[in-house]
Amino acid sequence: MKLSKLFPVLVIGVLFLSACVANGAVATSTAVQLPDALKLAINGLVLFGVMFGLQFVFDKFHLDLRGIGAAVALAVSEFAILQLQGLIDVVPMQYDLLVTVALNVILAVLTSLGFARVALHRERARELLG
Repeated sequence: MKLSKLFPVLVIGVLFLSACVANGAVATSTAVQLPDALKLAINGLVLFGVMFGLQFVFDKFHLDLRGIGAAVALAVSEFAILQLQGLIDVVPMQYDLLVTVALNVILAVLTSLGFARVALHRERARELLG
């Protein structure tokens, strides 16, 4: 067997063994959780995207997929939320405060965008609110 064919197997083996014998893992924290308002925002954005995509499929291919829209949106949004929470859980403990501040800044930006939209489109806001 040539060395060029054996080299990738050797590299993968060394990486696997070095991961198995790691002497100290980085301490991570599960204390930081996604705010409920951010979860709702993600759910709303995913629902909008899925419904827009299903409408595009209906217009383009005349395929009626209205019955699966909510189920697909729920599955995709929960997947996105769990992936985001998994990424947050990987962050080391000493950065918990920074992660919390970053999540609150994201929430503040989304809230201000929603407020600006309502403030700039007063007629539409009156229609939606009654």
